Amino acid sequence: MSRRLIFESPQLDAVILSLRIAGPELRKQIYARSRAAIAPEWQSDLASATSGNPFAKRIIADGARANVTTRGVTLTAAKSSKRLSGGFLPLTNFAAVEFGATKKKISILGRRGSKTYRYTRVINQPFAARRRKGYYAYKTGDEYIFRYASLWISTVARTLRDAVEGKL
Repeated sequence: MSRRLIFESPQLDAVILSLRIAGPELRKQIYARSRAAIAPEWQSDLASATSGNPFAKRIIADGARANVTTRGVTLTAAKSSKRLSGGFLPLTNFAAVEFGATKKKISILGRRGSKTYRYTRVINQPFAARRRKGYYAYKTGDEYIFRYASLWISTVARTLRDAVEGKL
């Protein structure tokens, strides 16, 4: 799951233009420093958002990453392809945790030896009710996106200043 927002801002336009003009070695430095500044903030904000739900923390917050390119910053969560105990795969099954699931009663046909019987089960019970705008990652991204954008702008400006001054 990833979230990408595009804002019309002269500062963001200047950052993107300066990244396109900068050489490949300087760009690598900018990307590394930007990731180092934004990723811990994103991960800590997601960890605090999911603090009340350990299941959501394992699925959403533990797989949180920030990717920086010439086109911008992409915040991702639930990208882990490692199965949890019980077989839950965060990469493909995150939606039930992030957006909730509808509880359903289903009828199951069981059998014990030659005797068959029916019973009902409620599935999707451990998940919250459906919410279109999400519970954790989308809510946190919307709340802190301007902070991450300002972090990115200041990191790029600082790195370019250090490169001009010869500190890199």
